Amino acid sequence: MIFKMGGLGRLLFIGAVSTYIVLVWTQSKGIEFKGGAKDPSIFEHPQDPTVYDKEKAKAQGINYANLTCKAKGRPWVKYKWLKNGNEIQISDKYTIAGGYLVIYNPTYPDDEGLYQCIAFNGKGADVSMPGWFALTHVGEFDKTPRPPVTVTEGRGFKLECGAPDGFPALYYGWYKGHVANRIIPNERRYISHKNGDLYFKHAVVDDAGDYRCFVQNQQETDFAGGLENRSSPVITLTVNRDLNPPIRDREPVITLAPEDITAIEGYLSAELECFDDAYPDSNIRWRRLDKPAREGGVEIAFPSKARFNYHSYALSIPLISQADGGIFECTASNRKGSVSHEARIKVKSAPSPKVSKLTKPLVIGGEETLSCEATGSEPLVYSWYFKEDKIVTDNVKYVVSTDKLIVKNMDLEDKGGYRCIVTNQVGAGTAQVTLKAKGLNIIIPISQQNGMVGSTMTVTLRWEGLPVPTMEWIKQGEVIATRWPDGTVEKTSDRYDVTREGYLIIKDLTPEDGGSYSFRIQNELDSRDTAGTIYVAKQSRIVQGRGPTDVKMEQGGTTTIPCEGQIDSLLESVNTWYVDGRKIDFVKESFNYKRGPKGELVIMNANVMMHDGVYTCALATTADEQTATGTVRIKGVSEAPIGVKFENVGSNTGTLRFTQANTNGDSCKEYVVEAQTEFDDIFFTDRLWTQVWRGSPSSLRNAQGGGKTLRLNNLKPYTEYSFRVMCMNSYGMGEPSWPTERNRTLPGAPPRAPGNLGYGNGMAGDVLMSWEPLQESDWGDETVGYRVRYRRQGTGDRFREVYIDNPEAAAYAHTQPPAPVNVPYECRIAAYNNYSVGPEATWIAYSSSGLPDYPRNLEIIKQTNDSVTMQWEKIPNFNGPIPFWGVRYWREEDRPRAARRNSTREKRAVSFWWDTWLRYIPEEEEKDETGFQYARLYDDGLTKLPGPSDKETYILRGLQPSTLYNFQVRANSHPYFGEYSNITRATTMRTGNPWLIGLKGTWWIPILFWFMVTLLIVLLLIFCCCCCLWCKVRRRRKPKDELFLLAKTNGKARNYEVDVMTDYHKGILKKFRDTIIRYVSPKPVTDHLAESDALPQTIAGQIEQIEDPDSANERLLDILPNRPDFAFDHFCDGVRPEHPWLSDLLEEEEIEMTDDHRSILQSHQEDLAAKVDPHPVINHMTENKYFNPMEEEYFMSISSKEETNNAVIDMLKDRPDPAFYHYLMCLDKQDSDLAAKIGGPDYQQDIKRLQLEMENKALMALPLMMDTRKQRPRMVADGQYDDDDAESWHIDMPMLNNIDDFKMSKTVAVEPAEEKKMSNMVAAEPLEMKIPKIDSVDAVLPPPEIQAAHPFESQSGSTIEVEHGNPIIIEIVGDAKSVRWLYEGVPLPNDELYQQTTEGEDLHSIFISEVTGQNQGCYTCEGTTEYGVVNCDIFIKVREPRTSSIV
Repeated sequence: MIFKMGGLGRLLFIGAVSTYIVLVWTQSKGIEFKGGAKDPSIFEHPQDPTVYDKEKAKAQGINYANLTCKAKGRPWVKYKWLKNGNEIQISDKYTIAGGYLVIYNPTYPDDEGLYQCIAFNGKGADVSMPGWFALTHVGEFDKTPRPPVTVTEGRGFKLECGAPDGFPALYYGWYKGHVANRIIPNERRYISHKNGDLYFKHAVVDDAGDYRCFVQNQQETDFAGGLENRSSPVITLTVNRDLNPPIRDREPVITLAPEDITAIEGYLSAELECFDDAYPDSNIRWRRLDKPAREGGVEIAFPSKARFNYHSYALSIPLISQADGGIFECTASNRKGSVSHEARIKVKSAPSPKVSKLTKPLVIGGEETLSCEATGSEPLVYSWYFKEDKIVTDNVKYVVSTDKLIVKNMDLEDKGGYRCIVTNQVGAGTAQVTLKAKGLNIIIPISQQNGMVGSTMTVTLRWEGLPVPTMEWIKQGEVIATRWPDGTVEKTSDRYDVTREGYLIIKDLTPEDGGSYSFRIQNELDSRDTAGTIYVAKQSRIVQGRGPTDVKMEQGGTTTIPCEGQIDSLLESVNTWYVDGRKIDFVKESFNYKRGPKGELVIMNANVMMHDGVYTCALATTADEQTATGTVRIKGVSEAPIGVKFENVGSNTGTLRFTQANTNGDSCKEYVVEAQTEFDDIFFTDRLWTQVWRGSPSSLRNAQGGGKTLRLNNLKPYTEYSFRVMCMNSYGMGEPSWPTERNRTLPGAPPRAPGNLGYGNGMAGDVLMSWEPLQESDWGDETVGYRVRYRRQGTGDRFREVYIDNPEAAAYAHTQPPAPVNVPYECRIAAYNNYSVGPEATWIAYSSSGLPDYPRNLEIIKQTNDSVTMQWEKIPNFNGPIPFWGVRYWREEDRPRAARRNSTREKRAVSFWWDTWLRYIPEEEEKDETGFQYARLYDDGLTKLPGPSDKETYILRGLQPSTLYNFQVRANSHPYFGEYSNITRATTMRTGNPWLIGLKGTWWIPILFWFMVTLLIVLLLIFCCCCCLWCKVRRRRKPKDELFLLAKTNGKARNYEVDVMTDYHKGILKKFRDTIIRYVSPKPVTDHLAESDALPQTIAGQIEQIEDPDSANERLLDILPNRPDFAFDHFCDGVRPEHPWLSDLLEEEEIEMTDDHRSILQSHQEDLAAKVDPHPVINHMTENKYFNPMEEEYFMSISSKEETNNAVIDMLKDRPDPAFYHYLMCLDKQDSDLAAKIGGPDYQQDIKRLQLEMENKALMALPLMMDTRKQRPRMVADGQYDDDDAESWHIDMPMLNNIDDFKMSKTVAVEPAEEKKMSNMVAAEPLEMKIPKIDSVDAVLPPPEIQAAHPFESQSGSTIEVEHGNPIIIEIVGDAKSVRWLYEGVPLPNDELYQQTTEGEDLHSIFISEVTGQNQGCYTCEGTTEYGVVNCDIFIKVREPRTSSIV
C-alpha cells in the first residue's frame, strides 16, 4: 500500500512515523517537550474603567463596544466573561471573539457594570482583574420654570445651574439672551466647575437679562441634538439701582468655599474653587499648610505642577500624586478686610500588589505559604484564585489570611498559577505566583573538566527539575558528598562541598582527586544521573626571565614584551594582555598593538597618552590562569599642568599659578599660555584660544609647594579671561591644562585708539571725519565714548574738542562755521570711559568740495563697431576729487521715458538737521529704469585716453555695432553724484566681412562655398555614425566561453564592471578631508562631477540643496568613496580652478607642508605679524596660485597689519610645502635677518633654487600666455529703468568702486572659504603648459574593453525622507548574489522590523516597519558578482514634522 502512494504521500507517512518515534523516546528519557501544554496566563487585562461614547461611535458608524482580554498558553486559550459575577451567555447582545467581549448597542444604565474575563484551556485557567464598563451620558434639565432673581446694584449673588446627571464630568457654560452671547468668566464673575453655578462678586445694572445654563460631556467635541436640549430653563435677572450711591465698601465673604476632596493618583487633576462677595473686588491668594492654621500650621511649598486659573479662583493640580496632597488655604482680601477658608486634598492610589517570588517549588505532601504584598489606599480587599475558582478558607486544603494563602497537603494537582487580585475604592491590581513541579533532567553533563594541583576546583554541570531533589556526588562507587532539599550537606571530607546548583567544590586539589565522578539527583517524582572525568594537571607558570619586564622607550618607537610559560602538555593556553586593567583588543587596536608568534606583545607607534602604563600578561588554560606584569614608560610629550589658577587680577595684569605634572622623561623647554575671552567666537574652535605668552621655564617664579607663577601683562581691561597652560619638551607640545575659571580684569582706560581713520565729502565747507568704532573688547569698561579734536593744518590754532557719548559712533561732521573748500585739517581722536582716556590717533582730513557741477559740451570724437571715444570740458571751479565718471546711455529705439525730459532740477541727497553734531550723509545710489544702461569710467590708464589739458577724454567699450546711442555723463565726488550733462548721440560703425571683399560680380562663389561646407558636415556626420555603430558591435562581441552564461540568463548578459574607488584614493580624501571642507566651494565641484558622469544628477542636486557649504562638502566626501575610481580624478579637476594648490596636493604633484615648517611659522608668528608688510606677500602668493583673487580681496579688506599677517600665516599652513619657500623669498626682500632666523643658514640656496624653478615655468608658459592674453573690459552694463517719476539728475545704477570690484562683477572668478555661502560663480584659472612624460614602449596595446558600471553604483547615494513612525520599502535592482543588508556597516537581522526579500537575482528589497530617529541613517545593500563585491548606499532621513496654524 505504501509503495502505491505518490511521492508526497510517502514523505508525509515517513514524517508522521518519525515524529511519533521522537515523542516516545523523549518521554522515556524524561525530556520535557517544549511545545507541551501550558497554563493560561493573562497579560492584558480589561481596562478600568472602559468608557463608551455613544454619540462619537454613532458619528463613526460604530454600534458596539469592545472589552479587551489577552492571554497566552497551550493549547489554544478560550475565554468567557462575567458581568457582576454572573457568566455572560453568547447572544445577539454579546459576542466573544478571541479575548474580546463585544457588546452591541450598549445602553445606559443596563450595560454598565463590573466585567471580568476568564481564560482557560485543557491545562488550566486564569482570571483577570475586574474592569468597570461605563457609558457617557448627559441627563436632561428639569424643565420646570425657574423663579426670577432680583438683586441690588453692588451686591454679590449667584445663579444656580441645576445641571442634570452626567458621566464623565460635565463642562458648564452660560449665555445671556441669545446663544451667541456667551458669558466669559472674569475677575467679577465665575462659573463653578463643580456644579455650573454662575457667581457674581457684585452686580451692575448691565447684568440684567435672561440667563440659561448649558452643559456638555467632557468627551464630546460638539453638542448632540442641538444646544436647546442641553440648556436650562430661562432665569430672569433684575438689577435694581442703588438709591444711595456710591456703593459702600464691604469686606469679602466667601460664597464658594473650597471643599475637602479625594483625588485618585495619576488621574486627570484635582481642583479647589474659591469665590467671594466683596466690594471693591478682592484679591485671592492660596497657601499650602503643613497642618490646619488653627493648630499653628505654617506655609510650605506648593506642588510644582499646581496651576491657578480664572484670577486664582481655581487651584488645579494635574496628574496628582501622593506628595501633592495636603491642606490648602484660600484668602480673599481687599481694603476693607480679609477672610480665609481651608480645604484638604486627600490622594488615594490604586493597589499595586507584588510577590517576592514568581515561582515556588511544589513539595509533595508539603505546605507552602504564598504572599501578596500590596501598596495603595486602605482598605485593601484581597482575593485569591486558582484557575477560574475563587479560593476560600476550608482549613483542609487552603487557608486565606488577607495577603497570604497557605496551600496544605500539596500534590501534583496543586501545580499551576495562583492569582492574587487586590481591590480598593479606586481600582484594582493583580499578581501571580506559580507552584511548579517539573521532571528531573540533566541538561549539561559533567563530561571532562580540568583542575590544577593545589587549587580549588569547582566541578560544574546543569540540571532542572522540581521539587528540589537530593543531590549526590559519587567517586568510585562511594558517595563523597550529599546535599538534601533543606540545604544541609553531608560530606566525607572537609575538602568537599556542594552548592545549591549542585556544583562539587574540591579544595587543595591533589593528583589523587583525578578520576571518574558520578552525579545523581532524586526527588519524589523521578531520579537522574550523569558521569564524567576530572583531570588534575600540573600548575602552569610564566618562565622566569621570559615574562613582562619594565621597559623605557622613545615616543614613536616599537618594542616587544615577552610572555612565555610552561603548561601541562594536555592543556591549551592563550595569552591575554591588559594595559592598566583594560583588555587589549588586537583587532580594533591593530595600529598600536599586535600579538607575536609566541604570545608576546608588540607595541608600535609608541605614544605617551596611549601606551604609557602597567602591562599584564595573563597566561590562561582551562585549569588555571597565571599573570605577570611589567611597566612601560615612554619618553614623550609632557602631561598637562595641573592646578592652574588666575589670581591677583588688575586692569591689565594678573598672576597665573600652576604646577607641572609628569614631563615623561624630558624637562620642559618652553611654556605656552593661551587665553580665551568672552569675545572670542565660540563657533570656530580654531580661533577660540589665542597665545598670549611663550617663554622658557627660567622666566617663571617658583611658588610654595613646588608650583610656578607667571605675571601676565598687556591684558585688556574689564574682560573675562580664561587661561590654559601647555609644556613643550624635545618631543613636542604637550596636552593643554584644564582652563581656569573665568575671571574679569578690573576696568581701565581703553587700550587702543579707533582705527581706519578717514574723511568723506559733504556740503561745501563741511569737514566730515570718519573712523571705525572700537570693538567691545577694547572698551575697558561697560561703555565707551570718543574725544575728537581738530584744527586747520598749519594755523597753530587751538584744537576744537568734541566728546561723543556713543560707542557705535563712526563719524563727526564740522559744519559751522563753513571751512574753505578742500583744505587739510589736523584731526585727533581718542576713546574714553569712566576711568580715563586711551591713546590718541592723528590723521589729516580735507574739507568737502561740495556737489560737482554737470559736465559741459559732451561730444563723441571717435566711433568703432563696439566703442566710442567721449570728450567734455572739465568742471570749472571744482577742486574736489572725482573718483570716477558715471555714464548713462541707451539705444535710440529704447527711448527711456525719463530721458525725454529736457529740464532737470538741482537736488541734494542729504538730510539737514541743525541741533546735532553728527550727520550721516549717504551716497545716493543709482536707480534702475527700463532702457538705461550704465558704466563707470576710471582714471586707470586704460579707460582714460590722452587729450587736451582742459578736457576729459575717455573710451566707452562694449557697445553693439551699427547702433544709434544716446549718451550722458556726470561726475562723482564721494558721496555725491553731480548732474548729468547734455545728451549726445552717436552711431557705432558696422562690422566688416573680409570674406566678401572683392567678390562683387561673382555671386556664385559664396553659394559654392556654403555648398562645400554643408557637404563636408554631412560627410562628417555619416563617418561619426559609422564609428559609433562599429564600436557598439565590437563591444557586444563575446568570447566563446561566455555563451553558456548567456544561455543560462536567457540571453541577457550581466557582465558589469565593479569599479570602486581604490583604498589609496580613499586615504587621500580622508587625509585632506578637513582642508577640503574648509576651502572648497561645493557647487562648482558638484556640477563638474555631474557633467563628467562621476556623480548622478539626483545626488548632485541633493548636495546643492544643502545651504551650509561645510555640510555640503561633508556629504560629498561621504558619497565620493563609494563612486568609481575615476571620480577621484574628476574631483581633482573640479577643485583645480578654485584652488590649484589643493588639487596638486590631492594628485601628489606637490607635498604637504612639513610639520617643521608649520612649527617654525607658529613659533615666529608674533614677530612676523609685527614686522612684515603683508601686501607684497599677498601679491606674490596670488601670482603663484597659492591664493586666489577672492582670498586676496579678503586679505586686503583687513584694516590691521597684524591681523592681516596672522590671517596670511594661518592660511599658509594649509598650503603645499613650496609655499613656505615662496613666503621666505618675500620675507628676504623685507628683512633678511628675520628670513635667516626662520629659514636657517642655507635659506639663500633654497630661494635661488625656487627662483630657477619659477623662471623655467615662466618660459614654458610664455607662448601659451601670449596667445591667450586678452584685453580686460572696463565697462559693465546692467539694469533697465521703469520709474516714471525718476529725475535725470539721480537716475543711475550701483557703480563699482574700483577695478577689483569690476573683476568680480561679471567675470568668471573664484571665492575664498569665508564667502562660500554667498557665491555661485564657477572658478577659472589661466591656462598652463604642462609637458607630459612619454615612456617608450615596444608596442601600442589596444585599450581594454570598458564595461558598464553595475546598477548598484548608479542607485547609490540617494536620500529618502520619511515621516516619523511610517514604514518604508527600499528596492534595489541589479544582478548580485549573496545579498545582505547593513545599517551603518552592521548586518541587519531578517525579522519583523527588517523584512528582507530577494526575487531571483535582480530585485532586492527591505521592508522597514517603522522609521524613527533611532534607526535613520545609511542602509547598504551588499552583494557579490563574478567581478567582486558591489554596494548600494541609501540614506533614510526622518522628515521634520510640519506645523500649521489656523487664524
